[in-house]
Amino acid sequence: MALTNGNSTTHVVTEDGNIFTFGQNTNAQLGTPIQGHRWFPVLLDKDAVFDGNKVTVVSAGAMHGGCVTEDGSAWTWGYTGGGRTGQPPHGGVNAENTLLRAPGRLRMHHFGNSPAVMICCSSDFTMLLTAAGHVWNCSAGTRGQLGHADRQNKLIFTRMHPMLFGGARITMIAAGQDAHALALSGPQGHVWTWGCDESANGNLGRVGHSTILLPGMIPPATFGGVAIASVSAGLDVSMVVTVDGTLYATGHNSRGHLGVGNLVTQMTFRRVGGTDHFGDGGVHHVSCGVFHTLILSATGQVWWCGTSCQGLHSVHTPRLLVDGQAPHDFRNEDIALVAAGNTCDALVTKSGRMYTWGRGNLGRGPEDYTVMGTFVSVPTWVPLPGAPHTRLGRWHLLGQDRALAFAMAEHFRLGAGSVLHAAPPEMTRLMYGDMARFEPSAFAGPGLRALMGFE
Repeated sequence: MALTNGNSTTHVVTEDGNIFTFGQNTNAQLGTPIQGHRWFPVLLDKDAVFDGNKVTVVSAGAMHGGCVTEDGSAWTWGYTGGGRTGQPPHGGVNAENTLLRAPGRLRMHHFGNSPAVMICCSSDFTMLLTAAGHVWNCSAGTRGQLGHADRQNKLIFTRMHPMLFGGARITMIAAGQDAHALALSGPQGHVWTWGCDESANGNLGRVGHSTILLPGMIPPATFGGVAIASVSAGLDVSMVVTVDGTLYATGHNSRGHLGVGNLVTQMTFRRVGGTDHFGDGGVHHVSCGVFHTLILSATGQVWWCGTSCQGLHSVHTPRLLVDGQAPHDFRNEDIALVAAGNTCDALVTKSGRMYTWGRGNLGRGPEDYTVMGTFVSVPTWVPLPGAPHTRLGRWHLLGQDRALAFAMAEHFRLGAGSVLHAAPPEMTRLMYGDMARFEPSAFAGPGLRALMGFE
């Protein structure tokens, strides 16, 4: 997750491994040393905050946040009540109403000496995935959301026994905003769900269950025997994308945010859209908000369904985010990543620019923060204070000037008489070194690679 939206906060990872964050900060959920809402993006510098380690993925919960750095450490911050941050008790941390105002580090020995590769922050619990393919979690377990076959709370990160998943290696996780969770096992691409479905919303995709205290696998036949590439969870919905780009959804559907064409709750996973609905390649990634969903197609366009952040009428079938010519400079093309939030949404383009829309905490000043104010209906660019040329994410197209210089160095005719035929070592490091340094481990599934910007 190079881009994430919490209840009223946004975090985004930069190309060089820093974090920019903005939004509400009542519970120190931004990880900044200064309390109070931050109307403009604030830099969490890797050298000053993360001991020089580059951030790879980040996640925002309702009152806390977390990230993973390339050395395999996990960092958490914000409201520690109930053990949300998973920090070992010391100096009052984990006591009720305690705020961890700066990111606190959890090294590999907290996770069985395996590097952390992904973290997911929900409203009242946190999940973490290690390179060993094991799931760890902490905080509230009263509704079965921790999946340990009990309802006990865990103040520190506790491993889910691998046999709960049949001994399969987990390659991706998703934490619902309320009290359910998903995991993806590889290489078969099987989906596991557990947690709370007390209101029979169908968010677990398993008929006849209310609260499930341990993981259960969704029958592969549900998805036509096609392997799953990624999983996503919202308030009381779950969605998955298959390796061939097909989207499936299950759960509460009062606002049409499942995109299945009606307002009927789905108790099991159902296909969203037809064969050619999202264009060539189908769906690349999906992000579940509270009452709406953002869908990123393989062609780099964004679709949405449900009740948008603008609070307008519900859309029951996925629709292009901006259909036709848009004002300002936004075009619904070449999108790399999307993140659906509660009151606002965000996206990042392949050129490394971030756009937000909705209401409040949009990163462009206090005038955006209004409870009943004007909605921003079209994605609008968010400049980065003090860093106008910083690119966000790690998926960017090579700059034309560098591409030409490299071609001249490599190609005999272009390079003859002007530059050395052999590529200069400095240029090689410049062009290739930065592109490889965030490459996820070979074990990472396609879903995790997509969230990190490598698919």
